[in-house]
Amino acid sequence: MVATNIGAHDFVRARRVAWTGALLAACVAEAIGCLIAVWPSAWLGLFTNDPGVLAGGALYLRIVGPFYGAVGLGLLLYFANQGAGQVVWPIVAGTMLFVVAALFGWLTVVRLGLGLPALFVVIAAAASAFAAINALVMLPADWGRKQHEQARVGEQSSPAS
Repeated sequence: MVATNIGAHDFVRARRVAWTGALLAACVAEAIGCLIAVWPSAWLGLFTNDPGVLAGGALYLRIVGPFYGAVGLGLLLYFANQGAGQVVWPIVAGTMLFVVAALFGWLTVVRLGLGLPALFVVIAAAASAFAAINALVMLPADWGRKQHEQARVGEQSSPAS
């Protein structure tokens, strides 16, 4: 829908579609994340009965689950920006998600020996950074409006053939 509205030069509607979808995705993902954070066995029990896996998975879901809204927001804005032809910053945000999780995850677990709870906090922080970068990219984005206006000015000033 974003790309369609960009193509139709309805930049205001494209941004409204992106933000509406992003907020809806954030709300749905947050509801799911909070539900599984409170009741992790409902999800994990579908896959295993191993007590060690259930304990580790429950810890993960209790720490990271409440940040699923950030993941939903970040992902939808990631794709909305790409649909608008703004590719660089969403890729930077996705790369930052990976780098923050991998680098700081390694640092907290391997070098500092802080264990899984610290790793899961790092993952939640990385998800939040991903959402924040994609949201910040949306604030000033003109999504091709300047190029469209420049093309229109060029068309109007060129002699008719």
